[in-house]
Amino acid sequence: MRRLIFLLLAITAIATAHSSSAQELLYTPDSILIKLRESAQISGTAQSKAVIQQQNQLKLYEDPDPFVLDEGLLIDFGWCRQPERNITYRDQVTRLTKQSSYARDMIHLYLYTKNPEVLKVAYDYMNAWATKSTLLNAYALGMDTEKNYFPGIESGFCNRSWNMILDSMWQTYGLMNFSQVYLTLSQNKNEINITDADLLRLKNWLLHSLVPAVNAGFHSWTRWADSHPNSGAYLRYRSDNHLGWCLAGLAAAAQATGDEQLMSYVVFGTEYDDGFSGPYKNPSNLIALTPLAIYEDGEVYDEQIRASQHKGFSYANFSSWALLHTYISAKSFYADKKDVNIDITEERLLLAFLRYSKYVSGDVPLPDPEETTNPSYYAFVYRLAEQWLPSQGALCDAANSRDHQKTLQGPGSTALTTFTCDD
Repeated sequence: MRRLIFLLLAITAIATAHSSSAQELLYTPDSILIKLRESAQISGTAQSKAVIQQQNQLKLYEDPDPFVLDEGLLIDFGWCRQPERNITYRDQVTRLTKQSSYARDMIHLYLYTKNPEVLKVAYDYMNAWATKSTLLNAYALGMDTEKNYFPGIESGFCNRSWNMILDSMWQTYGLMNFSQVYLTLSQNKNEINITDADLLRLKNWLLHSLVPAVNAGFHSWTRWADSHPNSGAYLRYRSDNHLGWCLAGLAAAAQATGDEQLMSYVVFGTEYDDGFSGPYKNPSNLIALTPLAIYEDGEVYDEQIRASQHKGFSYANFSSWALLHTYISAKSFYADKKDVNIDITEERLLLAFLRYSKYVSGDVPLPDPEETTNPSYYAFVYRLAEQWLPSQGALCDAANSRDHQKTLQGPGSTALTTFTCDD
C-alpha cells in the first residue's frame, strides 16, 4: 500500500550536534558527524542537498513489506529469473536489502533533522521484519557442509540449492543496515516512546535470528573449507569476498549491540555459538582473512580469480570495501582498548587502496582493456578509506573522482557519512 505521509511538514531545519557517549553512526566518528551537520546547515553544500534528497525519498514511502515464505513451501533459489514473491531467496534478499536500506536512510534523516516521526518510520520497518519475516538459516533447514548438501532443487546453477546456501550470507546487507537502525533507536528511544521491551525484541531478532542466518551462510564457506583442506577450491573458500562481507555484517551487529563475544569471534576467531551453529572458532576471522585476501603488494585475491570474467578490478575493490567496513567496526569497538592490535588489516587495506587508487582517479587505464567497469564507481569507498586509514591524503584523487554517492548497504549517502579531502 502506497501512501504519501505528512512528515515533510515537520522537517524545517537541520538539527545541530548533540553530545553522546556512544558513536551515533557505525561508520562515521562523532567528530566528523559534527562537521557534517554544520555543513548541512549551509545551503548548496553536498550535505544540505543530501538531506533534501532523503526528504524527497520520504515521499516514496511504502508500508513495510517483509518476506514471508508461503506456508508449506521450501524456499527456492530463483537467482536467474524474476523474483517470485514470497517463494524465492532472490525475492527475500532483495526486499531485505532495499527495505533495510530505506530504514537506514530514515535514520540518517532523523540524525540530521531530529524529527521523531522519521525515527518512527525506521522503527516500523525494523519491527515489521523482526516480527513477521522469514529468514534463510541454512542450519535450521538441514545444511551439510561436508557433503555440499542442502535439501532442495538440484538442477543447474540457478536452482542448485548449495549455491543458494553459499549466497545466503548476502542477508548481511540487511544486517548491516538494521544494525544502524537498532543503534540509533537504542540511543533515542524516548523520542518515540518505544519501551525497553520493544528494543529488546529488536535486539533479540538482530542477534538471535538475523546474525545466525548470516553466520550460517558464512559457515557454508568456512566449514566446507574445514572439511576439504586438499580441495582445489580450498583457497577460494578461505579468501573470497563473500567472507569479508559476512564479517562486515556480523561486526556491525556486534558494534551496534555492544556484543563483545560476537566482535571477538569476528576479529580474532574466538569461540561463538549463535544458537544454531554450536560452539565454533572462526578460522576466517579478520586477522586471519586479511593476509589471504590482500597480498603484501596490495593485490587483492579476487582480482585474479575474476580476471577471466574481465571483472578483476571491480571485485578487488568490492572485497576491500567489505574488509574496510569490518575494520571500521572493529576499530570503533576497541577504540578504548590499546592492547587490541588490528594493524595487519590497516596496513593491508592501505596497500590495496593505494594500489588501485590510480585506476579509480583515472590517472591510469584499467590493466584489463576488456573490463567494462567504470573505475570511478568506487570513489565512495576511497572517501571512506581516506576517513579511516592513515593515508595522509593519498586517496583523495580517487575519492574525488566522482560526486558523492549512496550505497544500499553500510554507510549509505557518503555526503552524510564522510567528510574528507575537499569537503
